[in-house]
Amino acid sequence: MKRILCLFTLLLSLPLSIFPTVSAAQLWWGYWNSGLGLTEVAPFEAGQNECCARVVATAVPQLMGAQLHAIRFYVSDKTAITSARIWVGSNEWGTDKAEVEIELSALRDIVHDGAATEVTLPEAVTLLPDANRYASTYIGFTLTIAGGQPPCYMLAAPSHASAFTNIARINGNRIELGATKGPLALQMLVSSDKLPAYSASPIMQEPFVATASTNHTLTMPLRLEGSTPVQSVDYEVYMDEERISQQHYDLPAPHDELFATTDIPIRFTAPATPQRYACTVHLTHINGEPNTSLASASEAASATVVSQLGERRVVMEEATATWCNNCTRGIVGMRRLNEIFGDRFIGIAMHGSDDPMLLRPYRTSRIGKKMSSLPIAYLDRTLELDPYIGTHALSDVHFYTDEAVSDHLAQPTVADISLSAAWSDEDRTAIDIETFTTFRYNADEAPYGIVLLLLEDGMSGEGRDWMQINGYSSTQDRGELDADMQDFVDAPYYIYNYVHNHVAVDVLSPDDGIPGSIVAPLVADAPQQFTLNWNIADNTLIQDKSQLHLVALLVNHDTTEIINAATADITGGGDGIEKMENEKSKMKNVSEDVYDLSGRRVGNDELRMKNECLHRGLYITSG
Repeated sequence: MKRILCLFTLLLSLPLSIFPTVSAAQLWWGYWNSGLGLTEVAPFEAGQNECCARVVATAVPQLMGAQLHAIRFYVSDKTAITSARIWVGSNEWGTDKAEVEIELSALRDIVHDGAATEVTLPEAVTLLPDANRYASTYIGFTLTIAGGQPPCYMLAAPSHASAFTNIARINGNRIELGATKGPLALQMLVSSDKLPAYSASPIMQEPFVATASTNHTLTMPLRLEGSTPVQSVDYEVYMDEERISQQHYDLPAPHDELFATTDIPIRFTAPATPQRYACTVHLTHINGEPNTSLASASEAASATVVSQLGERRVVMEEATATWCNNCTRGIVGMRRLNEIFGDRFIGIAMHGSDDPMLLRPYRTSRIGKKMSSLPIAYLDRTLELDPYIGTHALSDVHFYTDEAVSDHLAQPTVADISLSAAWSDEDRTAIDIETFTTFRYNADEAPYGIVLLLLEDGMSGEGRDWMQINGYSSTQDRGELDADMQDFVDAPYYIYNYVHNHVAVDVLSPDDGIPGSIVAPLVADAPQQFTLNWNIADNTLIQDKSQLHLVALLVNHDTTEIINAATADITGGGDGIEKMENEKSKMKNVSEDVYDLSGRRVGNDELRMKNECLHRGLYITSG
């Protein structure tokens, strides 16, 4: 589950004597997010550098007329700074409300000191005029630096929408910051008699799964909306209309960051009946006093209570192409994931247009249309990522995709699915398919379907269309790469006769699944059987039927998510190697073909070392 948390943890880790006394009416508010981290502001250069944040009344009406007492900001290298001041104004570069020079010895270095620079105003300043709801207050700091070291920080993403940063001035030149970076890492100590004394609201998470009759803990962000730091909470948990838990929780430290969140555990015992519920959390008391928040009862989240947890397999659908010069990293990423996770990972290569392996119905499906650039992939049709780099920045070309796959494997699933397949005739023109899907909860509705995919290994061909472009060839300067990319660093930019694996060559109902493959009602632990005879006689994309295997995706057509998946070899139909003796294969030099011990073609004698780099082991050659 993904969420943006505003955790002002630096405040809690520093000695209280450093800071002004925070009374019940004074709270820290602003931008700081230890979960997302900080990004250095650039470009900065020698000379005068200014940054400011704009606080907007329409975004934070609770703070109209509030008093501003102190300011925090973050610098990276105080040794580069020769003068510093903070200021508060009614316009971009105004100092009409407050201006304070800062002694250099008071600057804190976040890299070495691990703290913010904090400046107390001689007198409190009204943050937003009471009479004007369109009012703005600009809060900034000016740093004179001797070198080009970036002296301050932005957040990697906004913590909340109550203020924003849009301006910096570098030696008089105005530049935009917030549009490309995020808000300035800035905090303000504020007080207001318009804030309720005891007010906080829970922020419910995405739908979750719990096992019936077991103790469960839901981690939930708690948002402070009042003037009193939260030290304890009392809450009630409801499943549908029935209260199932009433708890008291003492926070390890007071939560005193206004409009920010901190995590609290929500504990309950899941109901005994496996079905879908609306889970609602009511925060009834703050520090023993009634919670006055208008949002004290959050919007209910969907909870699926299951009889038992299923065994999840993770599916990565990757958009790739022979003409894509960066897609060779996806080839390596897919290979690594198969090695690490075995049969709990299912990789599917979806080739793009102008590619000889294009499967148009798949590429133009909903998931295909979501992939606008190459290489790109989706895990379970919910998480977009790079097939090699994962969710890391594109500038960091190292293998991280296993992190995301591990996270998805740890997520519970509500159903198990098994798959078997056999050729229905000796000529291999049709496949008899059988699936068993076992849901672990009861429901009157079944928004599910099964997508069937045929994948082929060992696909190759002659000519420019089959040529794999390799942007990681040594002729290209790509910086430091992992050792597993060395095969492509050593390979030429144009790789002829490359052998492609796990290529999607046929698909049935790629969006919502085959009609009737899952039917309502769902009965917990009762398998649903689905059978189908799939005729592939007219498929002209398939090269070698002995190299095919089948994949079944259980999809939710309301959310498009892949709930679970299964894969199977296709049995029967004669010896796979003998099936190579057809008119198409006779046009190739069969004596050089290389097969694994299951009879699947994996390359040829001449090209395997420079293209495929087979793992050490036993292989069949000479047909």
